This record gives sequence, C-alpha cells and structure tokens, in this order.
Amino acid sequence: MTREISTKIKVYNIFFIIFIFFYHCDAKFYLPGIVPLSYIIGSLGLSFFFMISGYFMFAGMTDENALKRSLKRLKTLLLPYVVWNAIFLIYFCISNPPMRETPVGKIVYRFIFQPYNDVLWYLFALFIFSIPAFLVYKILKKKIPAVICLSIVSILIVVFCVINQEWMVYNIPIGWWLTKITPYIPMYYFGGFIGLHYRDGLKVPVKTWIWPVFLVLSIGLVLLKYKFDDVAIIYWISMFTGPVILWFALPDAFFKPNRFVDVLCEPSFLIYEFQLMAFWIWQGIYINLIRSVKWREIMVCASAYVFIYIVFYLLKFIAPHVLGILTGFRNGKDFAKKK
Repeated sequence: MTREISTKIKVYNIFFIIFIFFYHCDAKFYLPGIVPLSYIIGSLGLSFFFMISGYFMFAGMTDENALKRSLKRLKTLLLPYVVWNAIFLIYFCISNPPMRETPVGKIVYRFIFQPYNDVLWYLFALFIFSIPAFLVYKILKKKIPAVICLSIVSILIVVFCVINQEWMVYNIPIGWWLTKITPYIPMYYFGGFIGLHYRDGLKVPVKTWIWPVFLVLSIGLVLLKYKFDDVAIIYWISMFTGPVILWFALPDAFFKPNRFVDVLCEPSFLIYEFQLMAFWIWQGIYINLIRSVKWREIMVCASAYVFIYIVFYLLKFIAPHVLGILTGFRNGKDFAKKK
C-alpha cells in the first residue's frame, strides 16, 4: 500500500466520522443542510468502515495466519467494546442511581445487543464478522467460489433482512438487531475479497478517465439517497456501492502525506467512541451558561469535538497504554514487548 493510499484512508475515515459526529449531536438542527448530509454521508461512512475493515482483515491473510488474525480481534475489537460499555455503565449508575438496581441478565443483554455506548454496535458487529473470518477465508481465497458465495449471501440478506425487515422485526425476538447488522455482512467480506485478490485495484491515478466519472457518480449517489433512501432495495444497493464509488471519485495524488493530516486524522477512532459522552459533558457545562438552545447546542458540538482531540493527545503523551486499550491499540501503545 502506497503512502498516498494510506493517507487517503485516513482522510476518508475522518471525513465520514465528522458527519457521524454531526448526526449524533443536536447542533445539526441549527446548521443548514447538515441534517440530510449527516444521515447520507454518515450512513455511507458505516459502509466504508465495514468494507475497509474487511479489506485489512483479509489483505495478506494466509492459511498459516488466518486463525491468529481472527483471534487478534478479541484484543482490537472486543476489548475496547467491553471497556467503553463498562465506562458508560458506570457513568449511568453515577448519574442515575436507579440504574444501580439493573439485573445482571439485563446488563449482559445490553452488552451484547444494545450497548450502553450506543454507537459501538458497529464495533461488536465487526467482532462478530471477524471471528469466523479464518473459516470464510477458505472460500474467499478462490475467486469463483467467493463470487458465488458473496452473491448468494447478499441475495438472502436483501430478501430476508432488507426487503422484509418489518416482518423480521415483529416476528423474531432479536429481529431488530439482525436487520441492523446483517446488511453489512456482504460489505465486510467484499472488502476482504478485494484485499485478497485486488489490492492493486485501490490505486486511482490522476491521468485517467476513472475518477472524473466516479466523481460525477458520487454526486448522483448522494442525490439518489436523498430522494429514494426510504426504498429498501435502493438503500442497500447504494450502501454497498457507495464506498466503491466514493473511493474512485478522487485520485491518490490528492492525498500527499503530511504532518497536519496525521494530527487531524489520528484521533478518528476515539472521536467515534467518545462522542456521546463528550456531548453530555459539555451539555452539562453549558446548560446554565447559554440560554439560547441553538447556540448552546452549536457550542456543545464544537467544544466536544475539540475536547476529544485534547483528551486524545493528553492520553497519548501521559497514558499511552490507556489510549491503546480504549482504541483497541490503533493508537497509543500496546503492552507487547518490542523485540
């Protein structure tokens, strides 16, 4: 992978996370155009995260390291998921005393299906997809069986969990959860398929007709989702194709590595994990300081965003191992000894 592609992934990550950040804050209601864009770009961002996670999971996977890669997700996905949910549970128990009486069974249920840190459903879904990856690899490593398998799985998921979502929700106890995560299965493993067979296919040179065409397509994609996102099959197709269209819409040369980009993009995962609590903290600070609801929510949004950067870089220099645990060792330091 070239440095330009690596930087491109970082920039795409922070771009999507910013819109997810807006989606979860009330300031979006007071900023023109942000409501539809936060939904459209934010939802495409989730698809991108699943697809690029699948890519990194399978890129370079072999028969020898497949199981090890799957088990590694216990540390990089499950550990931060459990830690963040524990942090949020403690926060709720402190701020809302009746929460301390929550039965253990309900706590376990919430940890599995409805995390206390709501946004982390994505992290647990990734964990579920990654654990059997060492077995799925046996299919994906051969192109024709992989295409056939991905096609069949996609069709089944679209029929049962996308088109018939309402039936699933009302007739299966955890149907709401299944219809939430299963549509991303083809995206995750399609990313893995690309990682195994078309790693060089990520390159987008400047001197080509490809990126101008896909740039136009990306604008069309946003308009399509704005008009027809309530149509289930259009929604899913746009989510599956969206990351690919957006990726090829900009050439790699636009993403020259530099220090500013690194500083801006590095906290992206913590922004995703910490955003809800950051909002609550600053809402508590501003509730009696700013009477205007509009300006209070805008200030909450801006302050929370800056605050997360401050927390990130403070942890990086003061407690790098803590930052490592919180981010699944994407940032900070691991406890493994360097050879």
